[in-house]
Amino acid sequence: MKLRLVTLCALTLTVLIGICPVLAQDSDHAADSDDAAMMHAFMQAATPGAQHEMLAASIGDWNLVVKMWMDPSAEPMVSKATAHREMIMGGRYMVEEVTGNVMGMPFTGHGMAGYDNVTGKFWSTWVDNMSTGVMTSTGTYDEASKTSTYWGEGADPVSGGMAKNKTVIQHISADKEVMTMYMIQGGQEIKNMEITWTRSGS
Repeated sequence: MKLRLVTLCALTLTVLIGICPVLAQDSDHAADSDDAAMMHAFMQAATPGAQHEMLAASIGDWNLVVKMWMDPSAEPMVSKATAHREMIMGGRYMVEEVTGNVMGMPFTGHGMAGYDNVTGKFWSTWVDNMSTGVMTSTGTYDEASKTSTYWGEGADPVSGGMAKNKTVIQHISADKEVMTMYMIQGGQEIKNMEITWTRSGS
């Protein structure tokens, strides 16, 4: 009986010794496969694509005509500005610098835009010298109508809360865009700004 038990234990140990390297190899292969999949996912997330090329098509210098409505029923205030756009970080992000005047006061603004390969959405941020906060937006592009639509929010100095907004950009040509902004109040869209972008020299 003891001999049989010893023999059985020895046989089990032999089998385990033979199996363990195989299991270890399988584990190594699984780890290598996971690492490769992870690396592939990161590379896809980091590689600029067609959407980034679309953003890059708008780099350069622009002249802006800005219309602002403090009262939707009144005539807009009209001012002019200039903007410079360029791509950074290997074509992954577009930044723009805007300079002009608003209500007789010097105005400077800084925007950044990109396309997130992971979420499948465009995004933008905006800061300027008439605020100390940041407006963030995410959006989509409709190829058929050549229109970008962004939904965003930023701090409202009047209420102290966050104000939602909508921005629609009509890509009329390589040298012209019309950007229309709406405040969202009580579920209604109220147009408060329209900016016509014309490429400098066009």
